[in-house]
Amino acid sequence: MSIFSFNSGLIIKDKKLSLKAKGLYLYLKDKDSEWQFSEKKIANENKDGVIGVKGACDELTQAGYLKIEDNSVFLFDKGTKIKKFDYNKITTSNSLNMDINYLIEPFANMDKLNGKKLYGNPFQRKACENMIEVYGLDKCVQLAVKIIENRMEPFCPVVFTPCQLRDKWEKVERFLNNLNRNSNYQINNFRVMEGI
Repeated sequence: MSIFSFNSGLIIKDKKLSLKAKGLYLYLKDKDSEWQFSEKKIANENKDGVIGVKGACDELTQAGYLKIEDNSVFLFDKGTKIKKFDYNKITTSNSLNMDINYLIEPFANMDKLNGKKLYGNPFQRKACENMIEVYGLDKCVQLAVKIIENRMEPFCPVVFTPCQLRDKWEKVERFLNNLNRNSNYQINNFRVMEGI
């Protein structure tokens, strides 16, 4: 049975919803009832960060397509409950903190003397949160690791902290794309060959 064989016209035509929310709805509609709902799991299976998934869930909830209760998540179509999932209670804030720490790690490892201070710095944490929301965790970590690995290359943007990565994101992407233009390494298109 194709995912598009059900009548999805109502949600697709709903102009109050973002494409991200509509995509999440179709993603959930395709899941079996035994599947466990978790914002973290959804973020890991897709390119969006936990914050982006949470935002799409909030949109669907406000529009009446999704309802999250203590242990269950319900999906609705035209006001009728059509799916129920068990809710994996990993809290979004704990999950987000783990993602932020994961993104800070390459920067902290680069500076053995002061790197640990990055974990507790609210500005660095907020920069990580913003980048994860916009670009997704995987792309952020990939870019951080690559720019740190290539920091000694000529014309490499100076990036020692998550705030610097956020502020120089476009320059970093351009630099890495130009650095390996002939080896098919392109961040923008997610065409990543070996070594990442």
